[in-house]
Amino acid sequence: MRAMTLAVVVLLTACGGSAPQSSVSPSAPASAAPIASPSSAPLDGGPLTWSSPVRVVHQPPYDQHILLGISCPTTTLCAAVDYTGGNVLTSSNPTGGPHAWTVTNVTNTGYQSADNRLWAVSCTVNAQCVAVDSSGHVITSSSPTVGAGAWTVSQLGMQDPAGASCPTADLCVVVGSNTVATSTTPLGPGTSWEVIHLSGANSLIRVSCPTVSLCVGVTYGGNVVTSTNPTGGAAAWRVTHIDGPVGCAPGETALADCSLADVSCPTADFCAAVDGGGRVLVTSNPTGGSTAWRSKLVNRGAHDPSISCSGKSLCVVVDGTTVIASSNPASAAPIWKATTVAGIDTLHGVSCASPSLCVAVEQLGKILTSTNPTGGAAAWKAFSVIETNSLGYVACPAIQLCVATDNNGNIVSSTEPSGGQAAWKVTARDHADARLSGPLCFSTDRCVGADYFAAVANLLGIADPEISALSCPRADLCVALGYGLVLTSTDGGTSWTKADFGEPHEAMAGLSCPTVHLCVVVDTGGSVAVTTNPAGGAAAWKWTQVISNGETSGVSCASETLCIVIGGSRIVTSSKPAAGAIAWTVSEVGRNYLVAVSCPANDLCVAIDDIGEALTSTNPTGGPTNWRLSMVDPGGGGLRSLACPSVSLCVAVDSIGRVVVATARPV
Repeated sequence: MRAMTLAVVVLLTACGGSAPQSSVSPSAPASAAPIASPSSAPLDGGPLTWSSPVRVVHQPPYDQHILLGISCPTTTLCAAVDYTGGNVLTSSNPTGGPHAWTVTNVTNTGYQSADNRLWAVSCTVNAQCVAVDSSGHVITSSSPTVGAGAWTVSQLGMQDPAGASCPTADLCVVVGSNTVATSTTPLGPGTSWEVIHLSGANSLIRVSCPTVSLCVGVTYGGNVVTSTNPTGGAAAWRVTHIDGPVGCAPGETALADCSLADVSCPTADFCAAVDGGGRVLVTSNPTGGSTAWRSKLVNRGAHDPSISCSGKSLCVVVDGTTVIASSNPASAAPIWKATTVAGIDTLHGVSCASPSLCVAVEQLGKILTSTNPTGGAAAWKAFSVIETNSLGYVACPAIQLCVATDNNGNIVSSTEPSGGQAAWKVTARDHADARLSGPLCFSTDRCVGADYFAAVANLLGIADPEISALSCPRADLCVALGYGLVLTSTDGGTSWTKADFGEPHEAMAGLSCPTVHLCVVVDTGGSVAVTTNPAGGAAAWKWTQVISNGETSGVSCASETLCIVIGGSRIVTSSKPAAGAIAWTVSEVGRNYLVAVSCPANDLCVAIDDIGEALTSTNPTGGPTNWRLSMVDPGGGGLRSLACPSVSLCVAVDSIGRVVVATARPV
């Protein structure tokens, strides 16, 4: 899987704080699948009233949503999982096109977050679903099509879960690495799962349980791991090598020929597995040892195959853009037919609810369906079901202007931020006005992007400055924050001077300069740097550790007498930020990871977290009880950035292209 990136929090003092990064219509195209939305009722957030999220950007190029797993226990229920977005996609009419599918965010940790990498899902015929992610969570629901509120996230207590199988409502089995987790009450808390470790079962990747008395798992090492008593502990599981030489192991970028990649057991007397060499291995006696399995080469160009069987009359393998199907996979001389499907990317999973319905998922958020799986390419139909544009950064240098960017570089701007969807304009970066080309704002009529600072860096001899924040408290002082450095300008950006921080202060999280006499920088390791002479070079900055053994993610200074630093679920406040460590006070205020903070005045600060909550305070230094928590963006995949240009307006953006606006409550 490709590496995941996390948003860098950037604070623009002109805005009070936030996170950094041809005009087209913001309306959703007809192909868009519905995304679960909250109520339209305004939400009371103390001195502010939060409106419902409004989707302001929805057009190609879209974020890449890698659909990895799918489960269709019946022809009227399918559930798929999104590795990059933390979404579950469900449908009661899988072949009905994009609008027959609903996209629900069940993790609320943000697009490409390390904590939302959903790997697999398994659903029972009575619509009980269990999904797993790579962080060791199990996500369960007895009403998977109802919405985010119907899903529960629990810690499973195992590393790297990768496969799941639930034959009934009374048994679910999860596998990963050399670990098996079982539960007879899968909808219960994480403590309802028993985790065991199996010797010799390294790299368990998938499992299939046709009944409560048979489970078959496969490993990248060419082993099958079987049990006729899945809840009986480690002694009830048997590891058998069936494919290739002992010691088989995948490479760094590809499976070995002998690596078993997937398994499907539709009945207790028939299982089929598929390996990296393009072979299908079948058996009528899954627990019968290595000699009970026989193999057939079906795909010479195998990459990362998946398999699903409906009884003994249909098995389908998907790999890359190829579908390989057999209507007699259990016979002594099975016939397999391969076909290439146009208009799709790499296929990652398939589930066949019956001989007349198979559904597959792929790399770019598409669903592939067929009611005649052995009918060749024309029998398969592909359509997009998840099309989102994650908004990464927003800046509001004034209440009459907000500028954001999405993951694909589009400029999203508004001169009336609270005006709803129609008030926001989306412009491709190469068509943007030079004075409105990004969220790094010099003034209320000049905002630039990364290209501007790339040119500055070239003049200064800096290879890659990674400028993530710009703060201009006055026309004769601007400070930009980069990787391990700050740039300062006293002439409106005509010329710049570099100051290097050096190790260990390289990865930066935020910058705020409320006046020309105070600038504060935070790194990601719990430290702040303060200067009363921003143009004085590196020696003018004094570093202080404010969160011991912790991390920091942002800062906002309303004035020289109030600065707020965030880190984890904590805030650190100071009324004398230049006075050293003793001047900073740490308070635990949230339940989740705070990603941005903005303080437009000493008597108003707002912070947002990674699950869609906002914390508001009119007395920021008054301790935890003075912060009010509100869920303002349910189902948005996590808030990403925040800007409050005044006490009457705050603007936040989320991971699916939505804007959430707070305005001052009527007095």
